[in-house]
Amino acid sequence: MRIAVCFSGQLRYSEETWLKTIEDIKYIFPTADFYYTTWDDQPKASFINRIYKQPKPTFNPLKDSIANYLKAYRRFKEKDWNDEDVPASYQARGYDGTKLRTEIKDLIRQMRSKGGYSNYQHLAHALTVRDFVVGKGYDLVVRARYDLSIDLALKKYINDFCQWVYEYSNPMGFHTKIVEKQRQTIDEHILCDYGVDMQYKSLTLHDFIIIHRADLFDPNLVFYNFEKKIQYPAEQGWYQILCKPYNLLPMTCSGFVRLLPSTAMVNEHFRYVMENPDDLSLRYNFSDPLKAVSTNLN
Repeated sequence: MRIAVCFSGQLRYSEETWLKTIEDIKYIFPTADFYYTTWDDQPKASFINRIYKQPKPTFNPLKDSIANYLKAYRRFKEKDWNDEDVPASYQARGYDGTKLRTEIKDLIRQMRSKGGYSNYQHLAHALTVRDFVVGKGYDLVVRARYDLSIDLALKKYINDFCQWVYEYSNPMGFHTKIVEKQRQTIDEHILCDYGVDMQYKSLTLHDFIIIHRADLFDPNLVFYNFEKKIQYPAEQGWYQILCKPYNLLPMTCSGFVRLLPSTAMVNEHFRYVMENPDDLSLRYNFSDPLKAVSTNLN
């Protein structure tokens, strides 16, 4: 089976970080071909195969989310709200209205300023696949980012995962599932529960790493979506271009791969967990999937 591993997107943190991520994924996929691309506003790196000019955003794919958060913000500002007005991502925290209003205001500001870039990961992958994969006879493509921490135990299972993706056509996305008990350090806190689920209810495809069939991804669809300003952001966007056109369900592997613990998201989550050790509802929600495809990886 011929596999192309395509790194793309931002070069976050240091060159040591990027090289460690690449080294670990090469250990997982020792026979694959590797390609590296990034945007022209990123740091220089000698291993990069191609640098793409990053276009200016022409639309904000988070506009619907911004509208929903604005609605909640106005209710909190008017002090006329109840539990149903609290966005789902905040419901477990038990914040009062004043604190929620402040946090949501900051979130709206970030979504307005950076939301136009929230679907650039799909464009970067489409450009990379177009230039290095299409017409080269690859069976599978692995989409990867440069700021990952990899559990090398993944190597034991990767052949099975690749075979699943190829035989059943469903793309597999990797993500981190936060454990429910308090840990003493960030590294200990962000441990993974290993498992693979078929996401019957989810319209998202997790994206720390994605394995998909080479013949079930069309870069031109992504270019069309950008031209028409209909490309969704982040995990929704991956579902839009890798699942929806082919009537496929996403597979999620909750384990083996996580973002580096120095990311702002993880630090914030860790800080909150340390302040609220008894709140066991602090975990990623995987939507109660039906386990049509499952395995015990422990």
